[in-house]
Amino acid sequence: MEHGKKELSKHQPMKALTEFQEALELCPVENKSELSKILFYLGISFHKLGFGGVALRTWSSGVRLHKFGPCSRMVDRMTNEYGMIKSEDDDENADYRAFHAIHLSRYLLTRGSKKFGSPAESDMVNDVIRGAWDVLTQAISLNDVSVSVKLTIFKKEVVVFPYLECPECWTSNEISYDFRNNFRLSEESSCNCGSGKPVLSCCGRIPSEDELGSGLF
Repeated sequence: MEHGKKELSKHQPMKALTEFQEALELCPVENKSELSKILFYLGISFHKLGFGGVALRTWSSGVRLHKFGPCSRMVDRMTNEYGMIKSEDDDENADYRAFHAIHLSRYLLTRGSKKFGSPAESDMVNDVIRGAWDVLTQAISLNDVSVSVKLTIFKKEVVVFPYLECPECWTSNEISYDFRNNFRLSEESSCNCGSGKPVLSCCGRIPSEDELGSGLF
């Protein structure tokens, strides 16, 4: 792991990534604290390479190994109110990013590869989602609306794409059920994976664009 940290200090995230991946493979599975530290630095490497969503997935995995370690602090620091990786324009654009991710993931789930087949297809889908967003925000105001209510509105919105599967067949990113304690989890509930994070910052978070583009959702 020390070799990877040296590469990070020299601003060589790709070389650091290779070192941390190797360290992860060599680390004993029972050493959860050390695994969590490796995942922390692995996430930093992904983030520096421009893969913020993948970095967040990596840190979230680290939280499940060590609730109060550096991965937990990084998740708190780097996520917005939707559990997505923060961006520079989150204050103005967080709602649209969440809406876009929800409907983009629905579309991509109808593709066997979970990826676009061409740039033209990507442009078409993004234009359709933007058009649906414009219609939605003209019809209702999202000011002073809680994240939970916004997510309900976003998920209920039907965006029609020119593809073979019907909207009724979509599998949306639903909040899970805690069968052990016999209640349905809300976005604010502690995630039942044991991380101690709210569902929306953990297993129920909305994937970011780099995850969707790579089929990692």
